[in-house]
Amino acid sequence: MGFLRQLIHSIYFQETCFHASLGVHVEKKIFSTPEWFKRKIDIPGLDEQRRIADFLGAVDERVLLLTRRWEALERYKTGIMQRLFDQSLRFTHDDGSAFPDWRPRELGSIYDWVATNSLSREMLTDEPGKVQNIHYGDIHSKFASRFCQSVAAAPYVKPDALPTNLRDEAYCQPGDVVIADASEDHADIGKAIEIIEVAPKSLIAGLHTYIARPKKGVIALGFSGYLFQSYALRRQIMRIAQGISVLGISKPYLSKFKLSLPHPDEQRKIASALSALDDKIAAVSDQVNHMQTFKKGLLQQMFV
Repeated sequence: MGFLRQLIHSIYFQETCFHASLGVHVEKKIFSTPEWFKRKIDIPGLDEQRRIADFLGAVDERVLLLTRRWEALERYKTGIMQRLFDQSLRFTHDDGSAFPDWRPRELGSIYDWVATNSLSREMLTDEPGKVQNIHYGDIHSKFASRFCQSVAAAPYVKPDALPTNLRDEAYCQPGDVVIADASEDHADIGKAIEIIEVAPKSLIAGLHTYIARPKKGVIALGFSGYLFQSYALRRQIMRIAQGISVLGISKPYLSKFKLSLPHPDEQRKIASALSALDDKIAAVSDQVNHMQTFKKGLLQQMFV
């Protein structure tokens, strides 16, 4: 039984099914003809089947354990974030003394708004160029909340599509928060990333995005990405999201959002702790992906 399950998930078996099926495009049918059941496939002897099933079963178990660990870390991070931002868990100075109380602020008093461009996906390319662009769709599906240009693989602006009137302040800077202002899902509306690392004048933000640039001395680098994930801010964003099929938020509404802000030194400690958790989560996720790729390669080599 274990061998059969692995065989069914192999590319070899799936291609055999595909070529023996009737129909075109996605309307393939495999159970409508007795001829399909006469299709021959190559399988090893029973002893080798058991060895293959046991080995691949061990790989599956490893993937399952890693996935459960990843899920546990995600739950732990969610719980820690909730306690940090409702202030039931506080950091202290290195000497043990307490930080000042968190101050109530409006978002507009913390950030300035920077103009973005209207470049669509068709104006972007994976071919290397001079300037990269953050597309709102990539905020929803691709980029981590801490955006590091050297690893994020953002698309480039096609040479003939690059705006000629870009001002210096239009380029993303470390600490900028890029917010997706539109989404079809309440869970993603207002999703944001913080620019942690970027080369000068090499990155801009495009269609359906806002750039919130921290005022000097107010926000520590690395804190904004978690602030925009906090429950208090997410709740306000989802409450004012407007639209029918596509939800949207506006800068005037965002500017009025109320939040509590810790001292910059406490912000740094919060950001450091949560980024360490994110690194652990990312490492386990990489292990899951590695094991899945490893198994896929094994299946491809075994069933040829």
